[in-house]
Amino acid sequence: MMDKPKTVIILGSSALKIGEAGEFDYSGSQAIKALKEENVRTILVNPNIATIQTSDHLADEVYFLPVKPYFVEKVIEKERPDGILLSFGGQTALNCGVELEQSGVLKKYGVRVLGTPVEAIVNTEIRSNPVVEVHQMGMAEAIDFGAMALFGEKYGERVRVLKMGHFSTELCGGTHVKGTGDIGVFKIISEGGVAAGVRRIEAVTGEGALQFFAEQQRRLDEAAELVGARGDDLAEKLRHLLERQRKLEREVDSFKSKAAGSTTSALADAALSIGGVRLVAARVEGLDGKALREAVDMLKDKFQDAVILLASGEDGKASLVAGVKGSALGRVKAGELLAHVAGQIGGKGGGRPDLAQGGGQDGPALLTALADVPAWVAQRLG
Repeated sequence: MMDKPKTVIILGSSALKIGEAGEFDYSGSQAIKALKEENVRTILVNPNIATIQTSDHLADEVYFLPVKPYFVEKVIEKERPDGILLSFGGQTALNCGVELEQSGVLKKYGVRVLGTPVEAIVNTEIRSNPVVEVHQMGMAEAIDFGAMALFGEKYGERVRVLKMGHFSTELCGGTHVKGTGDIGVFKIISEGGVAAGVRRIEAVTGEGALQFFAEQQRRLDEAAELVGARGDDLAEKLRHLLERQRKLEREVDSFKSKAAGSTTSALADAALSIGGVRLVAARVEGLDGKALREAVDMLKDKFQDAVILLASGEDGKASLVAGVKGSALGRVKAGELLAHVAGQIGGKGGGRPDLAQGGGQDGPALLTALADVPAWVAQRLG
């Protein structure tokens, strides 16, 4: 479940004529009231002063700016909203929202589209099926016409402009549809940044989209079969399995902690004493890296001055954790001790002077390395 936004930006009914704005003005003003009742801060972008939306008592902040990506991004950068509403400013607001989404501005500032997703907006325009108009004109005329040039491409003096209803006007070398309805359906399958200020969105349409949906359905059916669920209760089944797994993991962690406690008591009793510093260097069974760290901490709690190195192995891999406490810290560093042992078993590691961890290959060399630790420590303790 998504958290309730703290601040929402509304792209308002920006038509210059009141009659053109009326169909969105009232619903937009009601949306602002509803948000304020939920203690959500509202930011309105609307250049039309003669609307209900821009009344003093409604939005917390009003920017009388054009509803265009450049100006809206500046407002987003200043106000840092959590969400944006596109449904109360007509086609201008929808077009602006789509461009902000496609250019990566919304993701850059962590703004999510509330209400109708951008993908649904695009599909609505596709279904409206306006005829694709083709115009030939000069570059300057095309920009004045509202055309959008993409990807920094270079264009000649005369350009080809495609206009699809009120939704899209672009410079384009060619198209394969006579009307947007020929596209069928639009589905975003991936998106990501490719350069500073440039975002790449990959989508499928038409037959490609149908194939994508069929493949997603096949995967859902396969997942449902694996966990013994029907398609309509797959999410609930997975949620139950994950909860069960987390419970089992907690139980395992509890058993490991108890095992670590039992192990440390025996190790503490067998600890060596070198120059007043207690030393433990041993291999223990059944403990993973996390449990080893707990065991080292438990042993450190038992001694005032200590040098400790514990190791465990599983599937041919060894885990190492070293700890140093008290007066020994001035002469022995946990990272150096761990590197000394790890180097003998083809591994490596590091950390702080008082705690370090690493690993290497499990085998006879590990026991040899552990047996060498007392001499190594004694040399440093002098």
